[in-house]
Amino acid sequence: MTVTDKCLAAAEKYTPEGVKVEYRKSLSGRAYTREGRMCVPRPVTRRSLYVYLHECAHFKLHSKRRKPRYVEEMEAEKWAAAVMRREGIEVHTRSIEGGKRYVRYKVRQTLKRGLQCPDAKVMRWCGMWR
Repeated sequence: MTVTDKCLAAAEKYTPEGVKVEYRKSLSGRAYTREGRMCVPRPVTRRSLYVYLHECAHFKLHSKRRKPRYVEEMEAEKWAAAVMRREGIEVHTRSIEGGKRYVRYKVRQTLKRGLQCPDAKVMRWCGMWR
């Protein structure tokens, strides 16, 4: 089984039921949980599968209860990596580091807006605290 086959099988297995999937050419994604749709890259490579699964995570983990955005993003990053490992697909270091960079950005946005102080678990995971 090729990497592409593994990626497509994992995407099919973890796509939330009833969610409309729209493909885009870029390696970015967006989940519209209220509308029940997501715009994602076609999951044919490990990096595109990581983005795809990250957006699936928003449906699986965050559809009902709202959490601070940086917490949602950290949970989605961790879930996507865990699913890939469970399915026997190697996770790119670039994907993990990019996810941590994105969570740091969301933490900085929160602080800049004068909102609540981010929790230590998120700060340690994304590398802002040691």
